[in-house]
Amino acid sequence: GWDVAIKDGKVLRKYEGGIYSLSLASTHPAGGGVISSREFLDLRGLYLEGDNVPKDGLVLAMCSVDPKKDKKWFTNMPKGNSKLVRGYAFPGSGVRVTPVDGTNNLLFETVSIIELNGWIPTSVINQATSSAMIDSNKMMQAHLRKVIGK
Repeated sequence: GWDVAIKDGKVLRKYEGGIYSLSLASTHPAGGGVISSREFLDLRGLYLEGDNVPKDGLVLAMCSVDPKKDKKWFTNMPKGNSKLVRGYAFPGSGVRVTPVDGTNNLLFETVSIIELNGWIPTSVINQATSSAMIDSNKMMQAHLRKVIGK
């Protein structure tokens, strides 16, 4: 896939015809292995139209689900991989893609409000995740050029 930070992932359930989904993903280690793989169990919503969606654009909103706290909302919650640290994406995390008027360009905006958990200092996490986001954005651009053909 285009996101070089993601090691593997899968959609566990789809809701409302696929507009919403519950997905489980694990990341590659980051920062030269200083940050071990993390696992995220996320509820995602893909919006193609609506008040906060740009014309011909899309918004992907996501928030992690906690198997211990949120099991009343989701029956048969997956336990996940006990060898991985569970990360958490807070409400407000997501992506917005907007076509730029008069061009073939897209504005790709990412909001990442994530708690990686574990013992690592914030400064190390910020440095490692910043470079990972840059790499992921470069891969997204290459993927879009391939898919769109431009």
